Amino acid sequence: MQKLNQMVGALALMTVACGPGPQEGGETTAAESVSQSVVGASCDPSLPQPSGCGYGEYCSTATSTCVDVAPATCSNFATYPPTWNKTVGQDGVYGPVIYSVTPVLWGPHAFCSSGNELVRSRVKMYAAQAGGLPSSAAALSMFYFLESGTRVSASSMITGYSVAESGQTAEFNLNICVPPTWTTVTMGLRALNGNSVCTTVNK
Repeated sequence: MQKLNQMVGALALMTVACGPGPQEGGETTAAESVSQSVVGASCDPSLPQPSGCGYGEYCSTATSTCVDVAPATCSNFATYPPTWNKTVGQDGVYGPVIYSVTPVLWGPHAFCSSGNELVRSRVKMYAAQAGGLPSSAAALSMFYFLESGTRVSASSMITGYSVAESGQTAEFNLNICVPPTWTTVTMGLRALNGNSVCTTVNK
């Protein structure tokens, strides 16, 4: 009986080891391992995100504790409302998690034409596991949502894309062009099967 139990255990380990890998575009299926929630637990923000926190969470630099990514409540997603959540991802698929969008520039720039001004933000995200993010921006399924609710591909808006931690983390510049009379803009961003984020930038 003991020998039989050992054989069953070995077979179970082989089944896990030979299971499906990450899905294309930074996705992980529900059958794969995804970290459980540890909101409030201590963490080290100097480590790569999610720094021991659960899926859909990140390590806050302000508190050095695990916190949830902010919900997307802007009107940009009125036409395509978010249905992702950190427990089941998007219909059981765990896509990339955007946890930081930081404005870095607003002003004239060669990226924009016809007298428009550039609004640039640095976006940071992570995948559920190593190898989950593509090596190039061209392979990244990312969508931008205008304040009107219109959804467009963000591929032409992305520059400075880089990956690290064996393809589990990535960051890039998000560039949008706005009229020079604008003084504020709210941006909506979502990766395929990932969370949605809203960011308001003031000139």
